[in-house]
Amino acid sequence: MTIRREQKIFGNTTLVTEFELTDEELEQAFRERDHQYMLEDAERQLEEYLSDDADDDAYMRETYLATFDELTSPESKSYSLDYLVERFSDEQDCNVAENVVWQNVIRDALEDVKSRIVRDEEAI
Repeated sequence: MTIRREQKIFGNTTLVTEFELTDEELEQAFRERDHQYMLEDAERQLEEYLSDDADDDAYMRETYLATFDELTSPESKSYSLDYLVERFSDEQDCNVAENVVWQNVIRDALEDVKSRIVRDEEAI
């Protein structure tokens, strides 16, 4: 695959750069983009699973020990999207609807997150 980039520099002058991706680079780019899409799916599915509760920080903290923002923010110790994607990939089954798999994964993962937070707090 050839990538072509055009950059405007100094008024009307355009710098054109072309480079060829190796099969390995193309595969890596595909895998990274696919993972980004899966993270977006995980966040959307988590928000749908939590429904109206995602916006209620007090309820979320009481029920799941973390807010929606904490569960979806990579900087948070409660970040869970990568974990959800991993679990979904492990559990995915062609004979089961994707939404059902997501709901089961999210339900189990939220329990795992609560357990991890409790363990971390007990260790302090």
